[in-house]
Parts: sequence; C-alpha cells; structure tokens
Amino acid sequence: MPVMNGYEATKEIRKINPHIPIIAQTAHAYKEELDKILRYERNEEIKVVDDVFMSPTYTKDAAIMIKKVLDKNLIFGIYHMNNEGYCSWHEFAREIFNLTNMEPKLKAINSEDTYTKAKRPKFSGLENGNLEKNGFRMQSWRIALKEYLTEKRYI
Repeated sequence: MPVMNGYEATKEIRKINPHIPIIAQTAHAYKEELDKILRYERNEEIKVVDDVFMSPTYTKDAAIMIKKVLDKNLIFGIYHMNNEGYCSWHEFAREIFNLTNMEPKLKAINSEDTYTKAKRPKFSGLENGNLEKNGFRMQSWRIALKEYLTEKRYI
C-alpha cells in the first residue's frame, strides 16, 4: 500500500469494504519535520525542544499496519498505529544527526521559549495496546527512522 494521507487511505479502504468502520490514529508522522531538520546550515545553531515527548512514526509503517489490520478483519475499535516508544523532539533530532553523521550545533530548549499557534501537550506518545492484543507489533521509532533515512539515501 503506498504512503498516503488519511483521506486517501479512507477512500481506498472504502473501495475494499464500504461498510467497515475506520479509526486509525498516529502521532508525529515525520516526513516534513525530518526534512526540515536535515536542511540545516552547517554553522547554524538548531534549537529543538527537549521537554515535549512524542512517538515518531514512519508513515510507511502506519500504512502497512493499516493494511494488516484490514486483512485480519479486526473488530471495531481504536487502533493507535505508531512506531514503538517515545522521545523528545531534541532526542529525535539528535538521533537523526547521529545516523547521518552530521554534526550541527544542536541546542536543547524549553517549549515555553518557542512560539506555536496551538498549545501542544508535553506528552503525546501513544501505545499500540489494541494492536498488540491482536498479535501485531510495530517496530521501534529508532529502527523506523534508520529505514526511512536509508530509503531516502540520507545514509
């Protein structure tokens, strides 16, 4: 199944079974954020919050898991579909640079020192409990990140 947004995925699912209830939830699918981090200027200091935690999710992994859940015809419910584990945005950025052998000036900052239009929770990590109850497990965010960076030829 190709990587697609939620609306496109829902249209494809409805082609397979127009009556199936669909609830899939993920958090922090990272293509845009990751690409932004990787475009840093060599001598530029990069400020990244270290007090906001999330579950980074490779959209390809989420799409694959959605297909598996549909193929197994699981009962109606809420299924979180994110890579296992959680980290701060700063830890995520640090891991990106470690894997790509880049050495930017990475500075941890407090989320209160940044401006965002919407107030964000300090912790938005998700657990995949319903997936695990049905015999599914998503790979860790670190392994998924390495796969993404390899696939996109950053490493």
